[in-house]
Parts: sequence; structure tokens; C-alpha cells
Amino acid sequence: MKFIFKLVFVVSAVIVVLTGCEATDDSFLQVRTVVLPVEADDSVGSYWIDGDVVYYSVNPSVGELEINEAAEFTSDMNTKIYQYDNLRGEKSLLYQYDIGWQVDVNDMGLCGDILYWDDNVNKDGFQVVGYDLKENKFLGTIFSFEDIGDENLVITPETDGEKIYFSAIDEGGIYVYEYRDGVVSKINEEIYLSSAYEHLDSYNGTYVVAVQGDDGYQIAEMTKDGRINPVDSLSYEYVSLLQINEKYVSFLSDESRDEITVINRKSKQTTSFEVGSFFNYGLLDNYIIINCNDHFRIINLESGEDYEEAHIEDGFYLWLFDRGEMCTSLNDNEILIFRNCSE
Repeated sequence: MKFIFKLVFVVSAVIVVLTGCEATDDSFLQVRTVVLPVEADDSVGSYWIDGDVVYYSVNPSVGELEINEAAEFTSDMNTKIYQYDNLRGEKSLLYQYDIGWQVDVNDMGLCGDILYWDDNVNKDGFQVVGYDLKENKFLGTIFSFEDIGDENLVITPETDGEKIYFSAIDEGGIYVYEYRDGVVSKINEEIYLSSAYEHLDSYNGTYVVAVQGDDGYQIAEMTKDGRINPVDSLSYEYVSLLQINEKYVSFLSDESRDEITVINRKSKQTTSFEVGSFFNYGLLDNYIIINCNDHFRIINLESGEDYEEAHIEDGFYLWLFDRGEMCTSLNDNEILIFRNCSE
């Protein structure tokens, strides 16, 4: 791998302030778009938003390689990691791979001064690599499957800014792991997830998980020290895509993926919504944001308002990420950002 020092380019792009809020119409849900500066036919991979700065990966066009295997892979085709200051319109190259083929970059995040991402360079299992933004230095692998077990080819790391957390398999069970200060630790007894590769969600250090009971699965909160506390007394036959915030816990509650159930953490009131076919969803304060591929359906859990946003005719929206104070989704080189401006 090759370290590339920061190069700064001033680019022409639509400048949208990502921080702050200005509610529009009768809704407090702000919807904004940031356009990432990329060359034609280049592909944006993973990304992370930090204030008015966006970090993202790019796989350049490989030209004739798509149709001619004998064509040469050149250095300009290497996967690149960029930093883009949306307010100033400045694009900086942080790092460029140099391994003779393009890399799949996934689950980018920012933990302290360390920008991290999962790549597929190690064919034996997952590895998470890091870039020190303060020192302008690529760190290489910060942790990998070797810290857990060879059953784990893929993980989906998340961060709260202080630690990186994820679920992984160990001796056939699924557990929650945390990485901080150079150490990977298992923090709990066995939990249930419909897939070991689901994105974990947490709020103020509390994870939302499911545990298996006699009559199905029970929704629970798991504290920092691994203690399990049920959210309510109900059991569910199917649980997937668990999310949590200050007021609510939500999850898919039907195997056909057409029902989202929401539990009020204080009152324990449970409400289910039939949502039809969709890709995935996000829980943002008192809003359920449903990714329907070519648009988003918004449900206000307090007012009951139900409406649609951000219809597109070309392409489709990729995974909707719940980033605490915002939900984001990517379409080509445009990131759609949902933010609650009521507070």
C-alpha cells in the first residue's frame, strides 16, 4: 500500500451548508443534498459526514478493462480516499491504494481523529484500516478477523466517536464487540441478530439487541457493561434491523419485511406500521424514514403525518444510514441528508 500526502484541489460543485437547520414548510425534517466532486464514470463507495466535511472512497473508471481482460490496470485506476470540504468547495486526496486492483471500501467512520473503513484486501477475513487525520498518516490495519476468529469474513463496524463497535460470530454464537485504544473486547453474553452482519445501533452507550426466549425473541437494551434489560414483556417471531434513540426502539417485525414496529421506551406503548416493499429504514428522533429505492416515505411518530420525499427518476438510493443526528443515503455521487430541525 502506498501513502499519499494530502493534495488540495478547488472544485466546482453545488455548495450546501450541512450544519445548522432551517425548517421549511410545516415540517421540522430538513432534507438536503451534497454533491460529491467525482469524474465522469467514477464510482463513489463508502462515505462519512463530519460537519461540513465529507470523507469518501472512489473507484475510478477502469476503461477498457470492463470489456478487455488483456488491457492494462494503470495507477490512475487505483481506489482513492478523499476529503471534501463542502463549505469551501475543496477536495483533498488522503490516501491511494497501490495493489494492482480496485478495493471494495465499506462502512467508513470517524472515531476520534481516526478515519477508518473496512476493505477486502485480506482475502482470509475482514480487516479495518485507519487513517490518522491529525498526523496525516495511513495506519494500515487497526483490527481484523485475527482479533476475533476465522469465522468472520465480513463485519459492519459502527462508531459513536469514542469507540468502534460491531457484531461478530464466536463459536457459533453472535456477540457484540468493541474496539478502543487498540484493543478489541467482547462485552456481552450471546444475543440474537437475524444476521451477524447487521448494523448494530446504540444510543448514549446503550445497544438495542434481541434475545431468544421460549416464545420467540424479546427486544432488550444492553448497557455498557453487558447487562441485558428487556424493553417490554412481548415476544416476537421475527426481529431485524433494530434501531434506538432517546425516545424509541424500532425493528422489522415481519419476515416478509413489510412491517415496522416501534416501542416507546418510556410508556412501553407498541405501534406497528405496514409499510409495503422497501429497502431499509432509519429512526431519526420521532421520524421513521423508509427507503423505497426511488423515494422516501416519512412517518412522524408524534403527529401521525405520513408523506413522501425526494423522488428520483434515474438510479436508486443505496443503504440509508442512521448517524444519530442525521440519516443519509447515496445516489450516484449525491448524498441525501435528513436532519431534525425541531430542536
